[in-house]
Amino acid sequence: SALAGIGEKLTTHVSRHSWATIGKKQNLPLWVISEGLGHSSEKMTYTYLASFDRSTLDRANEQIALALVSPPSATAGFACL
Repeated sequence: SALAGIGEKLTTHVSRHSWATIGKKQNLPLWVISEGLGHSSEKMTYTYLASFDRSTLDRANEQIALALVSPPSATAGFACL
């Protein structure tokens, strides 16, 4: 998080998911994302990426970005995805 200029701590899960999501948005080949995540097969990566609905993921990312830059009280009532 320090390298990204984010004041909050990031979990490994959020970091990996963010990396994969950005890679997918940048149209990286599936094999690159798969290798970057350390998956044993591209099928595993495809299943991982396909399990997220784009609109739900986009809303979640917006809420997380807002939470990172807003005071704690502003993040108290996340909308249901």
